[in-house]
Amino acid sequence: PRPHLCPSPARFRSSTVFLLHTRHSATPSHNVHSVTQSIMSTLICIALAAGKLKSVDQTLGDLLPTRANEMKPSTAAITLRQLLTMTSGLPGDSATKNLDTTKSRDWVGDILRLGPADTPGKFEYSSVGSHLLSVLLVQATGRSVLDYARAKLFDPLGLVTRPSAACSG
Repeated sequence: PRPHLCPSPARFRSSTVFLLHTRHSATPSHNVHSVTQSIMSTLICIALAAGKLKSVDQTLGDLLPTRANEMKPSTAAITLRQLLTMTSGLPGDSATKNLDTTKSRDWVGDILRLGPADTPGKFEYSSVGSHLLSVLLVQATGRSVLDYARAKLFDPLGLVTRPSAACSG
């Protein structure tokens, strides 16, 4: 391979396939960056189909009632549909680059207190929305995102995800 590409083995069903990663080593786990949004959306849809969530029109206020005191009315009105389509009005990634959810003691509260930076309805690439989707999924299913993803998505597709890096927070 070229010096800037690194082959990383992955298993799909019973076959080994190789993925090429730039600037990564061939360790078992990688940060998949934007793939997270697609996986989270898929898991939310699986939870909706299973009746774990009621509707894409549920609001953050309805879904996170114990955190209502941390939300502005405009935050409480954000729907699951808006989070899934990145049209919630939450700040985009360029505006939240200094928000480090990995080091915060209460990253959910940090995001909720940010509130919308724009009128909902306009697309804005926003990773904080995907972070909130993970909270909603855990609350709805009673399982960690990784556990739910393995049971409902990865294992049924034959995607080997062990070992993996588990979230610590």
